Amino acid sequence: MSPTDVLDSVIRLNPSAKTVVDVGAYYCGWSKYMADQMPEANVYAVQTPDPNKLNHIIDTPQGELSEFDILGWKKHMKGMLASEYQEYYDFNLFAKEINTRNNITGILATSPRWNINYDICLISMTKDPNENFKQYVHWRKLGNKGSVLLIAAYNELADDEFDGVLKGRSDFVDAIRKLDPDIIEYDHEYLILHNLK
Repeated sequence: MSPTDVLDSVIRLNPSAKTVVDVGAYYCGWSKYMADQMPEANVYAVQTPDPNKLNHIIDTPQGELSEFDILGWKKHMKGMLASEYQEYYDFNLFAKEINTRNNITGILATSPRWNINYDICLISMTKDPNENFKQYVHWRKLGNKGSVLLIAAYNELADDEFDGVLKGRSDFVDAIRKLDPDIIEYDHEYLILHNLK
């Protein structure tokens, strides 16, 4: 399965989307894909400037997911990104990636302190179910008619402990299902919600 298969599924649900928001854009991989597949759309790549939330590929205790190779993420990213990207997160490289497409706008903000109505919203920023639920509650209210929201829903690891009511993926999915029962689970890593009420 290609890493963009889930994005293709989202596009099929709203092929005429004009506004795409990529929350947790990192180095804009998903943003660039969406910009290429939907050249008439405006893509907003939202990346936090908060140093405690940044993901670094280099081994370091700084950042949210930087201290260990979560789910093979670092290994995967090292295989995908040039060596200049394999250090501490670099906002100059973020800007460089934004400038590769004329329909991507970079936004430095820690979600959910930024709002825009969207046709497609992509959220992939943390494995903490409580943080993910907070993002979901915020962004679900901003979808236009026919909108699609995609949110990562990763399984917790054996040593994971989360502060808050939700203790793992199943709690997160159950909490969303109470608000929006028509979840499409995709490859057990993502949830797709269409036509949110």
